Amino acid sequence: MTPNPPDGTTRPAASEDHWQTARHIGHELNNVICAIQGYAEMMLEDVPANARPAADLLQIHEAAARAAELVSALRELAKRADPSLPPPTSD
Repeated sequence: MTPNPPDGTTRPAASEDHWQTARHIGHELNNVICAIQGYAEMMLEDVPANARPAADLLQIHEAAARAAELVSALRELAKRADPSLPPPTSD
């Protein structure tokens, strides 16, 4: 159980579990997002820049980057909600 906040209020254990779960899910989502970005990058290397697939691959890569930003924000929110957790990593 994590210590209570400095203001003396108590934190329900269920709430802590929710934030820890959110951080875990964020970590797992990051793994999927990194794979999507990596495959898009590898495919972009094999496609001519002016080809239609290149534009589609760029959109995939940009969407994955946006998803990574959202996951990072979720993980940061979870960290602030439970300061005893280690800081989010860039995996």
